[in-house]
Amino acid sequence: MTLFTLNFGQECTSDSPWTYECRNEVCFKIDASTSKNEQMQLSTCKLTCGPHAALFPKPSVETILSKSTLPFLPSMMKNPSLSCTQKPCDIASLNWYVANAFNILRKDMEDVYQKLKKPDGEMRCQSSALGRRISTNLIIASDDTTLTLETDESYRLNVSTDSHADIEVQITAKTFFGARHAFETLSQLTEYDEINNSMQVLTSALILDKPAYPYRGVLLDTSRNYFSIESIIRLVNALSYTKMNTLHWHITDTHSFPIQIKSVPNMQKYGAYSHKKVYTHKDVRTIVEHGKLRGVRILAEFDQPAHCGEGWQWGPKTGLGDLAVCVNKQPWQKYCVEPPCGQLNPANQNIYPVLNKIYTEYFKLFNPDVFHAGGDEVHLGCWNTTEEIRVYVQKTYGDLSEKSFMKLWKDFLDKSSAEIVKANNNKDLPLIVWTSMMTSQKYLTDYLDKDKHIIQLWTTSKSEDMANVVRKGFRTIFSTYDTLYLDCGYGNWLTEGNNWCAPYKDWKLLYDNSPRQFLNKNFNITIDDKVKKSILGQEAAMWSEQVDDQAGDSKIWPRAAALGERLWTDPDHNWEQASTRMIHHRERMVDRGIPADALQPLWCDQNEKNCYYDPSINGHYADFSSRR
Repeated sequence: MTLFTLNFGQECTSDSPWTYECRNEVCFKIDASTSKNEQMQLSTCKLTCGPHAALFPKPSVETILSKSTLPFLPSMMKNPSLSCTQKPCDIASLNWYVANAFNILRKDMEDVYQKLKKPDGEMRCQSSALGRRISTNLIIASDDTTLTLETDESYRLNVSTDSHADIEVQITAKTFFGARHAFETLSQLTEYDEINNSMQVLTSALILDKPAYPYRGVLLDTSRNYFSIESIIRLVNALSYTKMNTLHWHITDTHSFPIQIKSVPNMQKYGAYSHKKVYTHKDVRTIVEHGKLRGVRILAEFDQPAHCGEGWQWGPKTGLGDLAVCVNKQPWQKYCVEPPCGQLNPANQNIYPVLNKIYTEYFKLFNPDVFHAGGDEVHLGCWNTTEEIRVYVQKTYGDLSEKSFMKLWKDFLDKSSAEIVKANNNKDLPLIVWTSMMTSQKYLTDYLDKDKHIIQLWTTSKSEDMANVVRKGFRTIFSTYDTLYLDCGYGNWLTEGNNWCAPYKDWKLLYDNSPRQFLNKNFNITIDDKVKKSILGQEAAMWSEQVDDQAGDSKIWPRAAALGERLWTDPDHNWEQASTRMIHHRERMVDRGIPADALQPLWCDQNEKNCYYDPSINGHYADFSSRR
């Protein structure tokens, strides 16, 4: 296919003294009076300069972009037409998802336009954007709207301009989720046009694209501190802007149990911080549906058997005994890794009917394709100092050895997860478990099955236990805390100094975090097709001991977006080649209502590559003692 460039004259001109020229894939700011070329605004240069322009993440297969744009108004975007090649196809259901996702796209563009446009009184001319139409046609192969680890998220996007200077968009995808990603890419082919006081779009583009990894996520902990529904919706939006597809919602922990369980109301009654800090069924359905339209699965985790305290204290009063033990026990250092302590009581068989009630509602609310079974930081010191559990372990397993407590833990995992999941889902689901003593080289293959368990690795990127998990053939999700923990680098909330995982993880560290590369480099693991398939993806983690929705957006974004490109494109270069697109993507997120943290002075976005530090040149970059 040949893409062509049209040169439709614009009626409006700029009174800016500056113009931009694209030189060697960089937008140079120059005095307009010295340029021999037609005046170009920065936004147009961003759209037309370089092989991937302002796209983030950059497409992974093929990208051909025109060097010209046309003004348009989002209100002129026609509702899409849809055809489905599957026979038979539930076209009505598929069209509902497509139409709503398209409305989101159009609203995103309209919101940006309304935010940036000049007041009507400042318009000096009539733009040709007023009558320009954008039509969108989609061909989707399947009517399946369930997002799984096997879902095909690829797409083909073709933008062209007809003889009337109207824009035609053609999207081909295997699934709705691929089409949704195409919508996101289309939105990134647009920018605000200050000259015409409109939006502008490339006159032509051809993009073939697909993700490198099926699991691309961010974890949000809403137990240590509560996050509002609005902030979680913003998080879902931001994930979709970088084609990330998973919000790992760590809803519960020892600190609070902030979700409504209608069949076990005591969980919320005892466990929520207040009646206003509870996620109702309606709230959850809103988030799940919003996520689906944005191409984001909501993977909820109720952590167990450790990290269970607040919300579980009501057992003795109702005749069920201690459902949890060591709850807020002091001194906490002897029974858990951070206050307050608390672990479920596997010796009390009443725990399993309660868990079954909780997970019956869980499955109706979330309908997951994988199940997160928790499993991190089980503290044997807690169980081994609880008389009821000691008696049960000795009677059941013969002694009080470490191995006996490991058997107790494994039996709990089977009863609380595998059996309950199957009973509520009518089939087995893959179980995700955190790295722990059970995933160590000493116990891994004794208690876990590579065909049933996915291991989420929160070790360091140089951990031998992590390498062993990969060598044993387990499917993995990487959340290495030395590269992907977003809460690192703050003050220690328990004592003096920095927190345990300092220093702060800059976006460049997240961008360069390639499991395939560090597994090969650090452990000499050959990255063959089998290993590639076993690495499902990565997840940046926002644990919330020191963050809530007052600052959550800026602590997550835009850093997590850097991981988004690593997971979507898995480029063979480091962060430097992505820097100008990354800086501009931050500005795009802000324009779309995400209060993402600043990465550089705005001057650097307007003067590309002028803020790059060249270590080959003499100078003391780190010496700021006299900068003021």
